[in-house]
Amino acid sequence: MSRKKPTANISMFVENTHILQEMLWEGKIYFALLEGHFNRQEFAHKSISNEEFIAVCSPKNILAKKANLLENLLDQQLILREPGSGTRDILEQALYNRNLHFDDFTGKTQITNMNVIKALCHRNIGITFMYRKAVKKELATGYLVEIPLVDFNIQHPFNFVYLKDPSDKQQIESLFETIMRLR
Repeated sequence: MSRKKPTANISMFVENTHILQEMLWEGKIYFALLEGHFNRQEFAHKSISNEEFIAVCSPKNILAKKANLLENLLDQQLILREPGSGTRDILEQALYNRNLHFDDFTGKTQITNMNVIKALCHRNIGITFMYRKAVKKELATGYLVEIPLVDFNIQHPFNFVYLKDPSDKQQIESLFETIMRLR
Protein backbone atom coordinates (compact mmCIF):
# COMPACT_ATOMS: atom_id res chain seq x y z
CA MET A 1 0.00 0.00 0.00
CA SER A 2 2.91 2.36 0.60
CA ARG A 3 6.61 2.50 -0.05
CA LYS A 4 7.36 2.63 3.69
CA LYS A 5 5.48 -0.63 4.38
CA PRO A 6 5.14 -2.48 1.08
CA THR A 7 4.28 -5.74 2.85
CA ALA A 8 1.46 -4.39 5.02
CA ASN A 9 -1.54 -6.72 5.17
CA ILE A 10 -4.67 -4.89 4.06
CA SER A 11 -8.19 -6.31 3.86
CA MET A 12 -11.00 -4.44 2.16
CA PHE A 13 -14.73 -4.97 2.64
CA VAL A 14 -17.31 -3.54 0.25
CA GLU A 15 -20.54 -3.19 2.21
CA ASN A 16 -23.32 -0.69 2.69
CA THR A 17 -22.99 2.21 5.13
CA HIS A 18 -25.03 0.55 7.86
CA ILE A 19 -22.94 -2.64 7.89
CA LEU A 20 -19.64 -0.71 7.81
CA GLN A 21 -20.72 1.33 10.86
CA GLU A 22 -21.52 -1.91 12.71
CA MET A 23 -18.11 -3.31 11.75
CA LEU A 24 -16.45 -0.19 13.18
CA TRP A 25 -18.34 -0.53 16.49
CA GLU A 26 -17.49 -4.23 16.70
CA GLY A 27 -13.78 -3.55 16.11
CA LYS A 28 -13.73 -5.61 12.90
CA ILE A 29 -12.34 -2.67 10.90
CA TYR A 30 -10.27 0.39 11.82
CA PHE A 31 -11.90 2.83 9.42
CA ALA A 32 -14.51 3.05 6.68
CA LEU A 33 -14.87 5.16 3.55
CA LEU A 34 -18.51 6.25 3.71
CA GLU A 35 -20.70 8.08 1.25
CA GLY A 36 -23.82 7.70 3.29
CA HIS A 37 -25.10 9.51 6.33
CA PHE A 38 -23.48 8.57 9.63
CA ASN A 39 -23.74 9.82 13.21
CA ARG A 40 -21.08 12.52 13.58
CA GLN A 41 -21.40 12.38 17.37
CA GLU A 42 -20.41 8.71 17.41
CA PHE A 43 -17.57 8.75 14.87
CA ALA A 44 -14.56 10.88 14.04
CA HIS A 45 -14.23 11.70 10.35
CA LYS A 46 -12.14 13.44 7.73
CA SER A 47 -13.45 14.65 4.40
CA ILE A 48 -12.11 12.91 1.31
CA SER A 49 -14.13 14.61 -1.45
CA ASN A 50 -17.46 16.04 -2.49
CA GLU A 51 -19.08 14.05 -5.29
CA GLU A 52 -21.83 14.80 -7.80
CA PHE A 53 -24.88 12.52 -7.70
CA ILE A 54 -26.53 12.04 -11.13
CA ALA A 55 -29.22 10.06 -12.94
CA VAL A 56 -28.07 7.60 -15.62
CA CYS A 57 -29.68 5.33 -18.19
CA SER A 58 -29.06 3.36 -21.35
CA PRO A 59 -28.15 5.34 -24.47
CA LYS A 60 -31.30 3.70 -25.95
CA ASN A 61 -33.59 5.16 -23.27
CA ILE A 62 -35.93 7.95 -24.40
CA LEU A 63 -34.55 10.12 -21.57
CA ALA A 64 -30.94 9.86 -22.80
CA LYS A 65 -29.25 13.24 -23.21
CA LYS A 66 -32.58 15.09 -23.12
CA ALA A 67 -33.05 17.77 -20.45
CA ASN A 68 -35.72 16.69 -17.99
CA LEU A 69 -37.40 17.52 -14.72
CA LEU A 70 -37.10 14.97 -11.93
CA GLU A 71 -40.85 14.31 -12.12
CA ASN A 72 -40.46 13.26 -15.80
CA LEU A 73 -38.50 10.21 -14.62
CA LEU A 74 -41.38 8.76 -12.58
CA ASP A 75 -42.68 6.67 -15.49
CA GLN A 76 -39.42 4.68 -15.46
CA GLN A 77 -38.36 1.53 -13.62
CA LEU A 78 -36.03 2.68 -10.83
CA ILE A 79 -33.06 0.42 -10.06
CA LEU A 80 -31.67 1.16 -6.63
CA ARG A 81 -29.45 -0.20 -3.90
CA GLU A 82 -30.66 -2.12 -0.85
CA PRO A 83 -31.83 -0.53 2.43
CA GLY A 84 -28.80 0.57 4.46
CA SER A 85 -26.88 1.71 1.38
CA GLY A 86 -25.64 5.29 1.49
CA THR A 87 -26.52 5.78 -2.18
CA ARG A 88 -30.11 4.72 -1.48
CA ASP A 89 -30.33 6.98 1.59
CA ILE A 90 -29.15 10.00 -0.39
CA LEU A 91 -31.67 9.36 -3.17
CA GLU A 92 -34.46 8.76 -0.66
CA GLN A 93 -33.70 12.09 1.06
CA ALA A 94 -33.53 13.95 -2.27
CA LEU A 95 -36.92 12.52 -3.28
CA TYR A 96 -38.39 13.27 0.17
CA ASN A 97 -37.31 16.91 -0.17
CA ARG A 98 -39.40 17.01 -3.37
CA ASN A 99 -42.40 15.27 -1.76
CA LEU A 100 -41.61 12.13 -3.78
CA HIS A 101 -40.85 8.51 -2.89
CA PHE A 102 -39.50 5.39 -4.59
CA ASP A 103 -43.10 4.19 -4.89
CA ASP A 104 -43.86 7.13 -7.19
CA PHE A 105 -41.81 5.46 -9.95
CA THR A 106 -43.52 2.97 -12.27
CA GLY A 107 -41.61 0.21 -10.53
CA LYS A 108 -38.49 -0.38 -8.50
CA THR A 109 -35.83 -3.08 -8.41
CA GLN A 110 -33.39 -3.46 -5.50
CA ILE A 111 -29.89 -4.73 -6.26
CA THR A 112 -26.89 -4.92 -3.91
CA ASN A 113 -24.21 -4.83 -6.61
CA MET A 114 -23.41 -1.60 -8.48
CA ASN A 115 -22.03 -3.47 -11.51
CA VAL A 116 -25.31 -5.37 -11.88
CA ILE A 117 -27.22 -2.08 -11.61
CA LYS A 118 -25.06 -0.60 -14.38
CA ALA A 119 -25.61 -3.68 -16.58
CA LEU A 120 -29.39 -3.55 -16.11
CA CYS A 121 -29.43 0.14 -16.96
CA HIS A 122 -27.30 -0.51 -20.04
CA ARG A 123 -29.87 -3.11 -21.16
CA ASN A 124 -32.53 -0.38 -20.79
CA ILE A 125 -34.34 -2.21 -18.00
CA GLY A 126 -34.47 0.93 -15.86
CA ILE A 127 -32.68 4.05 -14.67
CA THR A 128 -30.58 4.69 -11.59
CA PHE A 129 -28.87 7.41 -9.61
CA MET A 130 -25.15 7.13 -8.82
CA TYR A 131 -22.12 9.22 -8.18
CA ARG A 132 -20.56 10.55 -11.38
CA LYS A 133 -17.22 9.00 -10.34
CA ALA A 134 -18.87 5.58 -9.99
CA VAL A 135 -19.95 5.69 -13.66
CA LYS A 136 -17.08 7.74 -15.07
CA LYS A 137 -15.82 4.92 -17.34
CA GLU A 138 -19.33 3.96 -18.48
CA LEU A 139 -20.17 7.57 -19.36
CA ALA A 140 -16.87 8.03 -21.23
CA THR A 141 -17.44 4.90 -23.35
CA GLY A 142 -21.15 5.55 -23.98
CA TYR A 143 -22.16 2.36 -22.14
CA LEU A 144 -24.40 4.61 -20.03
CA VAL A 145 -25.47 8.23 -20.44
CA GLU A 146 -26.37 10.91 -17.96
CA ILE A 147 -29.98 12.03 -17.81
CA PRO A 148 -29.61 15.81 -17.61
CA LEU A 149 -31.93 17.09 -14.89
CA VAL A 150 -32.59 20.81 -14.74
CA ASP A 151 -33.99 20.64 -11.21
CA PHE A 152 -31.70 18.10 -9.51
CA ASN A 153 -28.28 19.13 -8.30
CA ILE A 154 -26.87 16.98 -5.49
CA GLN A 155 -23.32 16.95 -4.20
CA HIS A 156 -22.50 14.65 -1.32
CA PRO A 157 -19.33 14.19 0.72
CA PHE A 158 -17.27 11.02 1.01
CA ASN A 159 -15.69 10.63 4.42
CA PHE A 160 -12.94 8.66 6.09
CA VAL A 161 -14.72 7.52 9.27
CA TYR A 162 -13.32 5.91 12.43
CA LEU A 163 -14.13 5.55 16.12
CA LYS A 164 -13.57 8.61 18.28
CA ASP A 165 -10.44 8.40 20.44
CA PRO A 166 -9.04 5.10 19.11
CA SER A 167 -5.93 3.71 20.78
CA ASP A 168 -4.14 3.65 17.40
CA LYS A 169 -5.18 7.14 16.24
CA GLN A 170 -1.75 7.97 14.81
CA GLN A 171 -1.80 4.83 12.62
CA ILE A 172 -5.34 5.56 11.45
CA GLU A 173 -4.45 9.14 10.54
CA SER A 174 -1.39 7.85 8.70
CA LEU A 175 -3.67 5.56 6.66
CA PHE A 176 -5.86 8.56 5.83
CA GLU A 177 -2.82 10.49 4.57
CA THR A 178 -1.78 7.49 2.45
CA ILE A 179 -5.27 7.22 0.94
CA MET A 180 -5.27 10.92 0.10
CA ARG A 181 -1.84 10.63 -1.57
CA LEU A 182 -2.94 7.60 -3.61
CA ARG A 183 -6.06 9.35 -4.89
